Amino acid sequence: MPKAKPVLGVDDLLLGLTQHWARDRSVFPTEDDRLDFATIMLIQAYTACRPAELVDGAKSRGRKDPVIDESERQRDDEAGPDIMEDDSDNGMSDHSNDESVFDEDGHDSDGYESDATGDEDRHATSVKDGYIPDVEMEGTAHSIGLEVDEFGDQVRQHKALCYEDVTLWIVKDPRNRGRDVLAMEVCFRFHKGADNKPKPTIFLLREHPLPILCPISHILARAIRDDAIQVDGYDKAKPFFSTQLKKDAVKVHWKAEWLKRPLFRKSVRTESGGWKKAMEEAMRYAVYAFYLVRLGRDLGSEDRWTSYCFRRGHVNAILGVAPDPIVDQVMRHDPLTGCIGNAYLNGRVGFNVQDAYLERDPSADGLTRAFTHMSIRCNPEVPKEIPKAELDKLPPDPDLADLSRRVKKMFLNIRQQYGLLKHAPKRS
Repeated sequence: MPKAKPVLGVDDLLLGLTQHWARDRSVFPTEDDRLDFATIMLIQAYTACRPAELVDGAKSRGRKDPVIDESERQRDDEAGPDIMEDDSDNGMSDHSNDESVFDEDGHDSDGYESDATGDEDRHATSVKDGYIPDVEMEGTAHSIGLEVDEFGDQVRQHKALCYEDVTLWIVKDPRNRGRDVLAMEVCFRFHKGADNKPKPTIFLLREHPLPILCPISHILARAIRDDAIQVDGYDKAKPFFSTQLKKDAVKVHWKAEWLKRPLFRKSVRTESGGWKKAMEEAMRYAVYAFYLVRLGRDLGSEDRWTSYCFRRGHVNAILGVAPDPIVDQVMRHDPLTGCIGNAYLNGRVGFNVQDAYLERDPSADGLTRAFTHMSIRCNPEVPKEIPKAELDKLPPDPDLADLSRRVKKMFLNIRQQYGLLKHAPKRS
């Protein structure tokens, strides 16, 4: 079989979000990370953006659980990088016009955990770029030592989605059915190849009646949690969902000190040993990739969940619905490159060719959609651990057996020589 290029459709998204919010027992550093993870999934599904347009795409040695202590992480890094399955969109993919080739887990030939070009990684957030550790970051740009321009305004330090890239609007209901509705413009500036050929793209996100599928509700919760809204009296969600304007639209402004800060930030340890959201440092792509793979594994999915599953799912959804120039704009492709057909098109034919040949109505078939999405190959009942009965059938590890024998021999020698273990002298 050819290498699978799984497509994550709306059924899969809803299945994953239901698992994430209702059934997931996984541990996040903070519950803010649970909110951020779901928000990133929604934005990727609705815009087909790459993860490095949302989070920090700096190089990393693979997916790591952020809950692991830094000391343990350092030991893992010294042992060498994780060997991860290559699941790339090679060949005539959208990488054909870029300087470097990245697989869909964000690794290029140099091992970068990024979907960005080399220049973007050079400007990514890190301590070596002059950052103060996030545990100590409080207050304004001057108080935390960030770079400011000649006017005293904070200089943007992050090539990730920041508050200034998101514009929240309260819009008069175009159908005059009651309360106003929320809309949000999201500007993506740092797509792949942006340093050579910038193509800023602005997407309009709309309020959805189901909160689990509403990206605006998620981002609004993030802003309220950060206390980033400048409008007085709008420090809770209720005022946003009960307005009745006498004008067409009103823009909701963010506080000035939050404009240059990333929307999705990493969690850092506090001096007391707990966790809190950093004030300045963006979430790492490796952390998001870890959460995504863990979610797919917990669902019992045969296909590995990656960020490109969302990207393929989006382009397959708009093909045949949107004009070709719109598809190229959404994917940030140059026309006539053949990227979509060769790299993003679902390998499973999404059309009932059997009924079409038999001159029957192909649209009456419900199996086609089910089998072209990933959810049909998900089994939440898959065991997550090897049963003890099966482990007992395995032969003992030779190294462990040898160590056990040596410990037992040393114990007997000490007992014979000193009588009790506590009487034996300690080794210097």
